[in-house]
Amino acid sequence: MRDFAIQAGAGAGRPTVSDAIALGPGVVLQGTRMQFGRNEEIFGEGEKAEYVYRVVSGAVRTIRFSADGRRQILAFHLPGDVFGFEPGAKHTLSAEAVGEAAVSMVRRSLIDSAASEDIAAAKALLTLMQRELQATQEHALVLGRKGAGERVAAFLLHLADRVTSSCEIDLPMSRADIADYLALTIETVSRAFTAMERDHTIELPSSRHVVVRDRAALEMLEAA
Repeated sequence: MRDFAIQAGAGAGRPTVSDAIALGPGVVLQGTRMQFGRNEEIFGEGEKAEYVYRVVSGAVRTIRFSADGRRQILAFHLPGDVFGFEPGAKHTLSAEAVGEAAVSMVRRSLIDSAASEDIAAAKALLTLMQRELQATQEHALVLGRKGAGERVAAFLLHLADRVTSSCEIDLPMSRADIADYLALTIETVSRAFTAMERDHTIELPSSRHVVVRDRAALEMLEAA
C-alpha cells in the first residue's frame, strides 16, 4: 500500500532520522525513522496503536498466533508499503522485521487530525483503509486455493507484480515465512518450488532468488 511519500531527513548514520511523510497534496507529516534488526518486533498485538508505519527499506511481516500457538503471517510489507493502521485503539496483530529494516513512523493522532482538516488527506486515509481490506481479502483467496502449487504460484505472481518489472524476484522472506503465510509446511513449499523448477516454470539460482521462466505456465498453475 504505497500511499505515503517519504523524504529522508538530515543526519545519515544516526540511530533515528526524522522523515517528512506526505499524506495527500500539501499535507506533510513529520515522522521518525527507526532501524530494526532481523526478527525484531516493531509492535505487538494488544499494544496501543499510536503510530502508523511505512517501510523505507527491507521487509516487514504482520503476524498473529492461533489459540494453539501456531504462527500465522497475514501480510508482507515491502519498501513503500504502509502498515499498522488500526480502526480501533489497539493493534490486533504484531509486526516484525523480516531482516534488517528501516521503518518510518508517524503518530496516528497527526494523521487523524490531518484527515479531519483536509479532504485530500481524508481521501488518502480512506484509500489506505480500503487497501488494507483488499490485502486481507486477497490473502483469504490465496488460502482458499486447494493445492500447494496453486498457492505458491499465486504468491510468486503477486510478489513479482509488486517488486519488479522483470522476471527476477529476490525473496526477502524465508521458506518458513512463505509456509506460514500460505498455511503450508516448509517441506510442501520446498516441493512446490522444486516441481516448478523441474517443469522449467521457474529457475532457482539460490534459495532467495527466483527467475520466472514461463509466466504463462505459472498463471495456468495459479488458475488450476
